Amino acid sequence: MNCRARTFSSRVLELHPSDPEALDIRARVQYFAGDMAAATADRKLMLDDRAAMRRGFPLIWLWLSTKQSGQDASRLADNYPRETWPTEWPRQLMDAVIGAQSDDLALDAAKKSKTPLESLCEAHFYLGEKYFAEGDMNKAREHWRKALNQGVTEYIEHAAASLRLNAK
Repeated sequence: MNCRARTFSSRVLELHPSDPEALDIRARVQYFAGDMAAATADRKLMLDDRAAMRRGFPLIWLWLSTKQSGQDASRLADNYPRETWPTEWPRQLMDAVIGAQSDDLALDAAKKSKTPLESLCEAHFYLGEKYFAEGDMNKAREHWRKALNQGVTEYIEHAAASLRLNAK
């Protein structure tokens, strides 16, 4: 992801400060650029909209950026209570990423989802990011490879896994 994406999303946000797509794009750019403070701030703005909480993925990204910035991610549940999280996919993935359940339970849920290949791509990418944040590069690379192996090329998680594997 590049500076143009950050510039364009920032321009949209000047006109529409809470635009969820623009916040999402800018937060991802900042995350992959290593600017975890900015990524975290944009994710928090996104999560002011409770619909973002129900989607689940913005909270996963927030947990990851918080963890990678060296802050205590365990406190996020205080501001974003679990009863507001989705009950369907990606709930099991959320629980695995924050360490509340095993990776295997999340992977089993992905296999049983309505779109198993897509959910497995997501699961492996985010589990890879979890291990990356924890400093376990072997497990991170294993999950990123498995994300790519799903062949879901249209998913951001596929492209992001490829980016990670090519960078590390």
